[in-house]
Amino acid sequence: MKGDGISATGEAAHIYSAAKEGPRGQGNLTEAQLESAENAIWLCATHATEVDNNRGNDYPPAVLVSLKGLHEASILRKHQGIHAPLGWLHEISITSGSLFKTPAKIQFGQVTFIAGGNASGRSSLCEWITAISDPTWGLRRWRNTYGDNQPISFEVTLFNPSKVTVGVEILDSAKIGFHLNGQKVPFNPIQHDVLPLRR
Repeated sequence: MKGDGISATGEAAHIYSAAKEGPRGQGNLTEAQLESAENAIWLCATHATEVDNNRGNDYPPAVLVSLKGLHEASILRKHQGIHAPLGWLHEISITSGSLFKTPAKIQFGQVTFIAGGNASGRSSLCEWITAISDPTWGLRRWRNTYGDNQPISFEVTLFNPSKVTVGVEILDSAKIGFHLNGQKVPFNPIQHDVLPLRR
């Protein structure tokens, strides 16, 4: 636009439908929940139409929640003057896993050393933390032993830059499940790289 002109192309949209017969249904949410900001997503006009096509089947609620989380984290970093991906680990909470007495929680400092003998779980913790950014590598050996051991379920809390909790669980030998702040999502929308030192 030239001069002081403004071009507004955004549209407010619902994740779960405000109308009873609308796209993606209402998910058993109350009227207040349907009207809340948590159920809203801001889209361009083109995508606001696209996500509702085919009764919203191509964009189920969990996908929209993940995309919204990814975009909000990016915008928050920019508003805080952070122009590159930044984050740090706060803690890992283990709900189930055969190597540890559960529930277990480890909080991280600026530098955290994990010490112990063979089979103490050091490598496992590092792999599970890595799984929030690279589940294929971080959980590769655990997926192969699904059914032989107690199911694996854990949450990693990080600041990216605001506090967020990413839950990871092995659902079966071929599938990994994610939760974002307690809500089921199809993938981890928080961009956070963990770089393991591979042997």
